[in-house]
Amino acid sequence: MRNLKPYKMSFVDPRLEGVSADDGAPRCFYNIFAYDTDLGNENWLSKEWERVKEAAEHTQCTPNLIDRILVLNRGLIIPTYRSGNTFETEKGAALREWFLHLVNFISRENSHRKPVDLQLYSSRRTKGWQNLQ
Repeated sequence: MRNLKPYKMSFVDPRLEGVSADDGAPRCFYNIFAYDTDLGNENWLSKEWERVKEAAEHTQCTPNLIDRILVLNRGLIIPTYRSGNTFETEKGAALREWFLHLVNFISRENSHRKPVDLQLYSSRRTKGWQNLQ
């Protein structure tokens, strides 16, 4: 994703601590979406966060490049805020919360971007479509 050049510009990293998005630079919402984890329930958030930090160090990048980490049956981690929630009291709450974060990102970023003809990405470009008479 980071190699893509929307509007002939590179995607920028997450803007931290209220930094303005008035520069017009495009942002991408990077997520890790997992259905499950091999970690035990006890102290899950801390263990998963340690694993993320180790992987980031191994790849010589910062965990802040990931916007959200959703483990569907466990919870949500927000690396830029170094916070997470297990949503233990409500099944499905982690997915709902992640989705709200996604919609918020899209709403916010949409005002910074030029209109895009979304039909460029439509399934009409997929092989196998036939004209009907």
